[in-house]
Amino acid sequence: MFGKEVTLAAAFPSPLGFTLSASVISGSHARRGLWTTFSGRYESGTPVEVDPDQLPQLESQPGANLVNLQTQRVSPWVVFGLSGGVDLRREARVAISAQLDVQNLFNTPFVYNFGNPFSGTHFGNPRLWSGRLKFVFR
Repeated sequence: MFGKEVTLAAAFPSPLGFTLSASVISGSHARRGLWTTFSGRYESGTPVEVDPDQLPQLESQPGANLVNLQTQRVSPWVVFGLSGGVDLRREARVAISAQLDVQNLFNTPFVYNFGNPFSGTHFGNPRLWSGRLKFVFR
């Protein structure tokens, strides 16, 4: 969790081309129980098989601005995340830590896929804040 991890993967889901996916995670941990993690993810965009007769209907759907219907691919996207935490109480019978996370740090609009006849269009989350308190009973 607190190092550098780089993952690159490629898949060939259709004859229209391939999808490239890459993620990077980097973190640091301090002696006083403070830690931070920064992450990034890139997706080259999945292929979209479009019947030319359906093109006018697809152009009016939500998320059509995030798809290049001429190249028949979802537009590439990059999202970043940031997490931080602190151990509030480590030496006691009950250890307490707090964490704050921000996903999609820059509020980038994106879609995973578009106009799928079986599952529709899947949008990525807008900026998402979350926090938690963790209690460990020893």
